[in-house]
Amino acid sequence: MSDFSFTATEVEEKQQGDFYEEKIPDGEYRVQITETDYSINATKKADPTKDGAGDWLMIQYEVVSNGKQRGQTLRQYYNVVHTNTTAVELAQRDLSRLCKVINIKGFKDRDQLLGKKLIIKTKVNGDFVNIDRYSAVPHDEPLVTAEELATDMEEPPF
Repeated sequence: MSDFSFTATEVEEKQQGDFYEEKIPDGEYRVQITETDYSINATKKADPTKDGAGDWLMIQYEVVSNGKQRGQTLRQYYNVVHTNTTAVELAQRDLSRLCKVINIKGFKDRDQLLGKKLIIKTKVNGDFVNIDRYSAVPHDEPLVTAEELATDMEEPPF
């Protein structure tokens, strides 16, 4: 007698693409920050980092530029507290660069990052997609595209 059973008819079927989303390939993408999370190790018994050495800040970026990757998300983890000082220095450097390109001097609440738009350059490293560079959205480029504006409008202005 088996201790495991499965009935396929009870599972809602979805398109294969829903399960197997392609990685964001190397390239530059216009993104918006859509989510943040902070994992703090208050108990020091079960550290949030993989090796149990510290805490991290997670920032989720959603691709808003047109193209095949539009709507895909990418999460970047910043080791803001860690026993490895180099990991902390790298996180501080990257967060500093991020703040500069979104034109803020810092943040007291991570939710201040939500909705900010920027351009990132991605680099695939094995199973991971890393952010290689942050850039500001050019001043002559609208923060809201005509397509985004059209979807926000209930009726035409004329």
